[in-house]
Amino acid sequence: MPEEPGLVVLVVKLLDASGAILHRNFTTFVVKGDRPSEISVGADRRARLVTVAAGDFSDAAWSEKQWDVLDGLKVNGAGSGYFEYRVPWPADVTADSVEAASFIFEASAKQLLGKDRDTYQRGGDYMRGLGSHDPSLNPNAYPMTDETRFESAVTVTFNGFVAGTFDLEDDPADHRGILSWHAQPRDRTLTEAGSYGWLIEAAVPREALRSAAEDGSLTVRLEVTDALPHGLAIYGARFGRYPVDPTLKLVRSAR
Repeated sequence: MPEEPGLVVLVVKLLDASGAILHRNFTTFVVKGDRPSEISVGADRRARLVTVAAGDFSDAAWSEKQWDVLDGLKVNGAGSGYFEYRVPWPADVTADSVEAASFIFEASAKQLLGKDRDTYQRGGDYMRGLGSHDPSLNPNAYPMTDETRFESAVTVTFNGFVAGTFDLEDDPADHRGILSWHAQPRDRTLTEAGSYGWLIEAAVPREALRSAAEDGSLTVRLEVTDALPHGLAIYGARFGRYPVDPTLKLVRSAR
């Protein structure tokens, strides 16, 4: 295994003497360890990484509901609204020394399922053909990815400066949400198992960098508007598809 945290997929194939593939399979490993605060991004360039946990947002407001998954491994907001994170600015980094900056996070749309509604009442065992026709009322339910899409879009702003809007194609859940499967407690229930999002990297405007260096922190707002109010889910490094927490990446010359 690598000597750094990450997600490893081991893929195996069984071939016959002619080279024809008879069988395919895979298994996955979550590698734990200390995450680096700085990495190399090419010749003479280094990137400082400043991370925040998905559940450590400083502010949030949602039109329908806001709730956390497994003590903040994933955070959900239904309807329209926002999550806001306050990322500390490194004391030894000046804005002028930063060649490029971006904020990286995993996100998806978020559907308000029957079991997540505050009015939820279990009226029978759906898995045995009893009770409501809504399968998402089952406490273990999370609809797997299919042809029905639940789309949203997230607008990213840094210290009030808009960086862009990113489409979120769906609120998916399947075998690609490897970390969500690994994170399941052994309590005979499923908690948003297999759910995952898309890895988004939003460039931080130069004006926001300067104000962050002066203020000592970068305020990141991830917002879903009334134009497409289909919610937002933010995934931490132990949930979803990608082993990353929301991360500020500051690229500087190594010289």
